[in-house]
Amino acid sequence: MIKTDPRAQNPWKIGLILLLAGIAIGCAQHKVPTILIPLMEKFDLDAFAASWLMSILVLVGVFLALPLGKMIQRWGFKPWLLGGLILLVVGTLIGLAAGFLVSPALLFVSRGIEGIGLMVVSTCAPTAVAQCVRPDRQGLAMGLWSNWGAIGGAVGMATTPFIWSALGYSWVWSLFIIIAVVAIVLIFLFVDDPQPALLAAAAGAGMGPVGAADGAAGEAGAVGGAAATGAIGGAAATGAVGGNSTKPASAGRYREVLTRDTVLVLYAFICFSLGLLALLTYLPSILQLQGIPREISALPITLIQLLSMICVPICGAIYDKTGRAKPLLMVTLFTFGAGIFLMFTSTGPLLWGAAALEGIVGFSCIGMFLTAYSEALPRRELMAMGMGVFILVQSLGQFLGSAVVQMLLGPDLTHWVFAGACVFAIVTSGVIGLAFARFR
Repeated sequence: MIKTDPRAQNPWKIGLILLLAGIAIGCAQHKVPTILIPLMEKFDLDAFAASWLMSILVLVGVFLALPLGKMIQRWGFKPWLLGGLILLVVGTLIGLAAGFLVSPALLFVSRGIEGIGLMVVSTCAPTAVAQCVRPDRQGLAMGLWSNWGAIGGAVGMATTPFIWSALGYSWVWSLFIIIAVVAIVLIFLFVDDPQPALLAAAAGAGMGPVGAADGAAGEAGAVGGAAATGAIGGAAATGAVGGNSTKPASAGRYREVLTRDTVLVLYAFICFSLGLLALLTYLPSILQLQGIPREISALPITLIQLLSMICVPICGAIYDKTGRAKPLLMVTLFTFGAGIFLMFTSTGPLLWGAAALEGIVGFSCIGMFLTAYSEALPRRELMAMGMGVFILVQSLGQFLGSAVVQMLLGPDLTHWVFAGACVFAIVTSGVIGLAFARFR
């Protein structure tokens, strides 16, 4: 038995170090959208091929989402967290070489490796919070970590066009490596993984390593899994689903997770994920093609992300007060879809008004999805296993948002009204599905 609580580490220290790691993966993910057209010219890519620079990044999540959680449970989060950041650095270095060699194949390989690193880090970091910080202080650490998507996305999308214009391709790929390297050093030196101590204690008690790992992850499963969905939205890591489970995730079965109500919530979530990545990937290029300078084409999305950092917690507080997730989720999701249509088809004041509406209302559905999914699950003990399905659906939706929406936009990315209307219709179908789901 462990005599000292392994979760007694400083929540500020853990939260800020993990936030830095999250900013590193957020910058890596979002460095492409604002320079998509220059990349197409440099590597002689058509619109379909260029869309894979984002699609491949999230496609890996479809294959890694389910097994990764179990592997983290067995061997602890720290080796995987460091490994994910190292993969991010390796992928970025390969991308740097691709620029020197002007090799599209190497560029796609580099993005795939960066995608693996992104998935590993975004899954490990919330587990680190759950295992390193006491339950009564996890909210602070998780709140710090949960801003990685908004901050990383804003930094990556806002700075990339300026770096490209001033210094060129190689500096876009080089500068963001520094953040990842600093995060690797800080995690190695200052973040303690309690898993080895737990395994040693379990060995002394006659437990096998798998049993010990499952037991250690039992308390962290629901919290860690829920927060792992911040891969894009960041603020999705809310305390609304923070219930702990002392029962191993393996005790549940996937067919128990996929009930009528959870399927309807997951369908709405896949519609949201599709719209989210479509917005992040293509809006800067659409605006550039309409004459807006590259350097400010990402500012509407930056505005959304900054506003959502304030408004997502407010939406969570409204839920805490009312106990009603369903109306909040339906209103925010419908606003999210309408905002995408307006931003795809507008410039001037209407564009900025739609961006403000998205940041204040539309993006607030990010946290509400976790709450709705938690309420729709038949048993709280299924939360850890259910989050594997949740992350899988998120990755699939993001892949479709990059690949399918490119086809809707056409080979020259100019069918803005048609693509915006289709995305709005898809998101609205998710809202209709939620109307038939049974949760409060």
